[in-house]
Amino acid sequence: MFSRREKVPCEEFCRDFYERFVFAPDIAGVDPHRLFSETTLRLITDVDSSFSSVSLHDFASNLLLMRLEVANTAWSHASKDIIALKINEFTKSCLLDSDRESLWIGMLAYNQAIEQSATYGADPNTRTGRFRITFVNDMRTRLFDEWIQKGHDSEAAARTANRLGTEPM
Repeated sequence: MFSRREKVPCEEFCRDFYERFVFAPDIAGVDPHRLFSETTLRLITDVDSSFSSVSLHDFASNLLLMRLEVANTAWSHASKDIIALKINEFTKSCLLDSDRESLWIGMLAYNQAIEQSATYGADPNTRTGRFRITFVNDMRTRLFDEWIQKGHDSEAAARTANRLGTEPM
């Protein structure tokens, strides 16, 4: 009885995660994301003074975009592909429904960087390199086509497919 985890619907889990950890309310009047961003920017600037020209607003915005994209990538690694797609569809609807469409749009650049990382270092001039590139691209295309035929959101499907093949080997 105690060893079984309670099953929680995907949307409930995501909503709870976003509300508690990504868009967390102030703690004792302090915005945790802003505090984290200020501290991180200060620590980086201490090591590399060229970072002093980076605005806190831009830095915090990009940290939030990366956080959202990395969380979705981690969920892709830890769950079945269809669950990862459902999480991504929920992420999109959650962001759009809460007037955060700019975050969904901004995540795209980080999603594309993650997509490219799957075949980074695979040399197209070698058999193993060509195999890796072909394998990843075929897997992504096959699943994307399957998801679209089943009526899933095309943007969410594309971004979920982009994360495939990025798991550590």
